[in-house]
Amino acid sequence: MPRPLLVAAAAVALAIAVASCADDGPAADPSLAPSPAPPPAPTITVAAAVDAPVAEPVHVQSLDNTFRPEVVEVTVGTEVVWTNVGRNDHDVTPSDGSTTWGVDADGFGPGAEYRHTFTEPGEYPYFCSIHGTAEVGQLGTIIVTAASSD
Repeated sequence: MPRPLLVAAAAVALAIAVASCADDGPAADPSLAPSPAPPPAPTITVAAAVDAPVAEPVHVQSLDNTFRPEVVEVTVGTEVVWTNVGRNDHDVTPSDGSTTWGVDADGFGPGAEYRHTFTEPGEYPYFCSIHGTAEVGQLGTIIVTAASSD
């Protein structure tokens, strides 16, 4: 190969090598890529027999901008465990303004867990005040039913 062509080929090879080592930006790092939209949240129903041991806890994930599942149905006495699996701080704020349950963002950062056992039947709507309001945004509902007498 003549010397000018050899130099040109070496320059092209060097340019390709340098370009392949360049930073690919945030999209190249999966931890920096935007999260895909979560699929619709299913409803979970947990029922406990009257003389059965206490029901296993029911888990709710707090993701970035959604609770999953959004609606959970449990019987009285079931513990609900919220886990912040997102990258942002969240909170669990009762929509009716109750102060008997819920957790502030200071106690519910990424990786944190919040637990509450519901002792009265009823519907308990809640939201993340950082990512919504009681009417729109990051919403959830716990439906508590009386234990069956079967």
